[in-house]
Amino acid sequence: RRVGGHVRRVGPGTHFVLPLLERTARKINLAGASLVVDGLERDGQTLRATVFYQVLDAARAERVLDDLGRVLGDATRALVADAEFPADVASRARWLKQAHNARLRESGVFVARVDLG
Repeated sequence: RRVGGHVRRVGPGTHFVLPLLERTARKINLAGASLVVDGLERDGQTLRATVFYQVLDAARAERVLDDLGRVLGDATRALVADAEFPADVASRARWLKQAHNARLRESGVFVARVDLG
């Protein structure tokens, strides 16, 4: 980001940044991260989900990264409360992963795994 609000995208490689005029706004970790979602209620059970996600396209994901924890948490709570939530323990994690990826398809974020316990 430059003074005055001008923004430029810096791709991979070596780049020069003018210290007083420019600064790096955000470094995006492409290796992957996880988010723990507590307080899930289903049929009188309290569940806990761990969502493992990875940023695939940094340019598209930049719009949702600030709110990604809230978006994934709210979506997980809504999906667990959904009527189509599988009763089979083995298929729950797969169903949650597919539902998250369907919602996040255009945002450049990929949900690699969901652990539900």
